[in-house]
Amino acid sequence: NVGWELTDALTLEGGIRVTHEQKDYTFGRYNPDGNGDYLPLSNPDNPLSGYSDTYKATIVDYRAVASYKFTPDVMGYLQFATGHKAGGISPRPYSYHQIRPFPAEKLRSYEGGVKADLLDRRLRVNAAAFYMDYLDYQGTPDICVGVDGNQLPPDQGGVSGLCGQYLAVADATVKGFELEVFAEPVDGLTLDGSLSLTDFKFGKPNFPTTSVVEGANRPGIGEWKWSIGGQYQIELGEAGTLTPRVDVSYTPGYCGNFACDPIAKVDSYTMVNARLTFRTWDENWSVAIEGTNLTDKLYYLNKIAHTWYATAQPGRPREFALTVRRNF
Repeated sequence: NVGWELTDALTLEGGIRVTHEQKDYTFGRYNPDGNGDYLPLSNPDNPLSGYSDTYKATIVDYRAVASYKFTPDVMGYLQFATGHKAGGISPRPYSYHQIRPFPAEKLRSYEGGVKADLLDRRLRVNAAAFYMDYLDYQGTPDICVGVDGNQLPPDQGGVSGLCGQYLAVADATVKGFELEVFAEPVDGLTLDGSLSLTDFKFGKPNFPTTSVVEGANRPGIGEWKWSIGGQYQIELGEAGTLTPRVDVSYTPGYCGNFACDPIAKVDSYTMVNARLTFRTWDENWSVAIEGTNLTDKLYYLNKIAHTWYATAQPGRPREFALTVRRNF
């Protein structure tokens, strides 16, 4: 990485990384005692044990940034960067026909933003917009394919739902923005908030046996997300301070799988939390009572769809806590 201050206001940065990797796989599926192939998951005529494959790649990633200080308290920047997720060999074949390499997932990222402290630093604004190009996005197909890219027949492991391959399922684009604001309009009162948009879209699927839909979102990603909070510090003279705080946040819903099955869809939810803190004047002691999920909303953090049912992780219910702290 190299940085160069062309002027007091303009700074250029750049970096490069070269990655060479090689992965050698040798497969085996044996009985628990190590003697012979485990036949319930192996074809006795063509057992998996002994088959091997190799993945090898050299990838160059780089980064370039230009930042400019318009004033001592306002800075803007532009950035371009690349990155990748390593490729490899399909790690969990049921049949040796399912053994095939998959390429690295590559990313090109463009970002621009502004960081500003305004109104005698009573207002701070951080804003950024981004655009990303994914090449060879990695995913698991519903039915495995052979090294020729065609669907395997059932007797060679081409069975729906029994595929542990990773493939470059499609290209994709992501665009959006992030906004963070912090304000102290009067002494003692602070307000903060954030707003973001993540718009992920798949391109045309590379294989017909995946559940990827052109123009669809990626599983696990919602679009709009926001939060807002505020607190006010009340002076209690020599006794100390009393600070009430309230936070409200919105988490978007998302699809739990590529097909966006209704049973796997995670709904959006809004959380309300509050906290009341007493702190002594010397800040050696503090006592706080807080409540989380004050509306006692039932919500889910994730869902995983199976053949005819789904497993889900619910969020925490309404809770209260008392915290006593002593600083030394």
